[in-house]
Amino acid sequence: MKHTKVVADYMMTEHESGHVFDATNMQGYRYIFHGEDLTLPYLSKPDYRTALAACAFTTVDTVWQWIDSQSVSVFSREHGGILKDIALSFTLFKLLKRRFGKYDHGEAGRPKTRTLIVSGLLREEAGYSRAFRVIEMELTFLYDFFYTRHQSHTQYVGMTVVFVLPVIVWNAISGAFSRHYHRTSLEQTVNGTDVIHCITIVLMVVVVVVLVVESRINDQKWRVVDDLHTLTGASKITWKGEAVPFDDGSRKQATKGIKKRKHRKLTGRNWDRKLGQYSLLHSFDYHPRNVASILSLGLIEPTRDGQKASKKVELPEEVVMHVLSRFKANDGRLADGRAALAVAGNDASRLTWACELPTSVHTVLVWHIATTICDTTTPRQQTGDRLVAKCTSEYCAYLVAFVPDMLPGHAYDTRRIFNAVVMEARDYLAGCDTMRDRSRRWKVLADFWAELVLFLAPSSNADIHAEKLAAGGEFMTHLWTLLIHAGILERPSSSSP
Repeated sequence: MKHTKVVADYMMTEHESGHVFDATNMQGYRYIFHGEDLTLPYLSKPDYRTALAACAFTTVDTVWQWIDSQSVSVFSREHGGILKDIALSFTLFKLLKRRFGKYDHGEAGRPKTRTLIVSGLLREEAGYSRAFRVIEMELTFLYDFFYTRHQSHTQYVGMTVVFVLPVIVWNAISGAFSRHYHRTSLEQTVNGTDVIHCITIVLMVVVVVVLVVESRINDQKWRVVDDLHTLTGASKITWKGEAVPFDDGSRKQATKGIKKRKHRKLTGRNWDRKLGQYSLLHSFDYHPRNVASILSLGLIEPTRDGQKASKKVELPEEVVMHVLSRFKANDGRLADGRAALAVAGNDASRLTWACELPTSVHTVLVWHIATTICDTTTPRQQTGDRLVAKCTSEYCAYLVAFVPDMLPGHAYDTRRIFNAVVMEARDYLAGCDTMRDRSRRWKVLADFWAELVLFLAPSSNADIHAEKLAAGGEFMTHLWTLLIHAGILERPSSSSP
């Protein structure tokens, strides 16, 4: 994490530059896009931070300015917008790595930082879908950094050639020099053809083709980053006021490469865009058999009573829009749901007691049960608010039951509370066979869940997000990342600003 330390030290003082900032065009946001690896290996007094006096680096604002200047002559406005998003995602990815290295975030809590998200990514005219795509791309960079180390297309294909091609060549010609090559048997030859060699050659060729095609598709973002770095090199900022230009040949090659790439290949994500779902009132009476756990002598963690997940659902666009719109409506500040109740009027504000329970897990479960009851006892009209409330409610309950490390408080305490509520539900609802029997009796619920899921997102446990990133990803990781870039590293003690 040596290079991440450079970024962390730089961001401790970036806000002191005094430049006027505008989050809509990234003016004044001198966040490092490229060049932190050029830092001199000595420390400065008195804080002994990484010395940046002779460091040359490219910042994201200069990249955006260059793209704007080339948006007519080099590529279309739409293509330019995608390139901007990739550059921003790559820059934010470098900032996010500090969280995993446990470095301080010097910009946290500052108005400039919150403005980047509220007035930049979430500006109304750009739409909230774009903001979420930027976070998705950022986490794709993070996934590659942790699990694939895809640094460039050239390195990827080069490694394929170096390791695979010699095996193919050797396998193809080795038989001609083998003393036993002409010895035939039914197990090795068919009509005089060596089956083992042929199958091996075919399989290795398939591997090469698959790796090359995959690298051309999945590594487009890394190639774009390399090209943008090359093309903006002449504008590279240094603390001595010097420029470090690239040669014309490299710039021409990068321009050619960035022009020929298709828009659809420059976007993508590595997660499955699914929301885990769990309904307590549907699953509290589930009794697992735990055969796999018994046979593995406990190596496989046993499923607990009531811990039966519902089928995952595709992340609805309405959920993304509603959650991000509530964050913007609250001016980039977290709220635990009480703000949504206050806006709804007196009838809803009388429910604030259900936001003042001992822990966040209590709040999630109480409101989850209430939302399930509303879903059961009201006509099934597929409205946007109902969809948002139901999906988010069952997602938060899923986190309680299956991913407690992503929630506030200790994971063991969360498990104990969940187990206790399951037992209480069994006692209270004994003999009830249908959902209508289990229920004695929806814009408020949607607003409430949109606020609460954001309120639950801040966490110092970065490891669980890295772990889930490799296992398909979680919606909560995207919200956690968004809040970090808004300067929110922990939830407030009160929901009031």
